Amino acid sequence: MEDGTHEFKYESASCDVVIRKGVAKVLYVYSKHRGRGHAKGLLRRVTEWADENGLELTLTAQGYGGPVQTMLDQNQLIKFYESFGFERADDEGRMTHVEMIRRVA
Repeated sequence: MEDGTHEFKYESASCDVVIRKGVAKVLYVYSKHRGRGHAKGLLRRVTEWADENGLELTLTAQGYGGPVQTMLDQNQLIKFYESFGFERADDEGRMTHVEMIRRVA
């Protein structure tokens, strides 16, 4: 798979994935609506795509908020990504973000 940026969308959710030297980094996961399964559908598409292309996925789990979004609890974010096969890539116990990895299936 060539290096570059790939955009994924599912309902109101979207993300960009950047491939560099065989590793795919999820830059963000954004959804206008919580609790409707849009981010789950998006991550399902991204992880299937990574599996089909033999790519390891990395991301930074970081709480966010704004006028549309409600702040997400860091532990909820980690559990969400773990449900897609991601695991913590660091044990530094940061309060603001957690580096996560999903190895090639």
